[in-house]
Amino acid sequence: MAAFASRPRKAFMSHWNKILSDPSVLARTILLDGEVAGNVVCFDMAGQRQVGYWIGREFWGRGAATAGLGIFLEEVGERPLYAHVALGNIGSIRVLEKCGFVNIARQTDRSPAGEEVEEFLFRLDESKIEAGEASMNRDKPAGIEPVRKSVYDAMGREDLLKALEMFAKHWLAHDGCWFLAAEDRDGMGTAMELDAASWKRFAASEARRIMETFGIEPGGGLEALERALNLRMYALVNEQHTEWSPDRSGLRFVMDACRVQATRRRKGLPDFPCKPVGVVEFTTFAETVDPRIRTTCVECPPDSEDGRYCAWEFRLESP
Repeated sequence: MAAFASRPRKAFMSHWNKILSDPSVLARTILLDGEVAGNVVCFDMAGQRQVGYWIGREFWGRGAATAGLGIFLEEVGERPLYAHVALGNIGSIRVLEKCGFVNIARQTDRSPAGEEVEEFLFRLDESKIEAGEASMNRDKPAGIEPVRKSVYDAMGREDLLKALEMFAKHWLAHDGCWFLAAEDRDGMGTAMELDAASWKRFAASEARRIMETFGIEPGGGLEALERALNLRMYALVNEQHTEWSPDRSGLRFVMDACRVQATRRRKGLPDFPCKPVGVVEFTTFAETVDPRIRTTCVECPPDSEDGRYCAWEFRLESP
């Protein structure tokens, strides 16, 4: 995208390892007909979330960049996103436009070698992505198909509900698998830190997607939060309920049955100490729905009473 010269292999591998070790970076490989065609990344730069991609020359002109970036944008819920592209890189400019990015500035940057580079700055906002997705899906090459064109289109309601429950269980299992992998490699302390950082990102992304999908307006207060909480993936695998204070100034969310903790208890294992991560998760989710909402942990392992799971209370900050 940007007009930066390629690095020698050793320097490139060192740079790439640095990128992959940064927890703020999200990187994905682009596959075309079973072959590695390139990669796409999302990273922080100058206080902005940036995206960039690289496609091998032998895959140019086959739609891999448009398809790969489009699928990646469905995963990355953060907005706005920014992208830098050299003035003469017409192909990448067209890819960004197809995916909904808008050219907002022309500027001068410096390459790693210190050379001045003229480039455009593109930005993606939520209001632009629908048109981008429509264009992206028309241009998908063979080997990269849009997820929405699948066997699920022909399913009836009963089977779709089964699929939702299956996806939720897969999601929960994956969450546990990556945590165990992090714990095995780096120990419990680091795994907990990574878990909190991951849930902070996911909770914000999940809240935004729920609001966009079901028309929940930002800043809608506790009523909006109650609806959003009941639409989380958790609602498909756990038992939960919400309750209001008599004057409706406070909303309490109660986890009546937690699949993870219940499984541990059946196996005779102690509860997983999820309170530190839960504080980050529920606080981030609530503040994404409405920044005025303040979150209090009523109870959560390891500080829950025997036989109980977690509960959280939400109130609007006083003016």
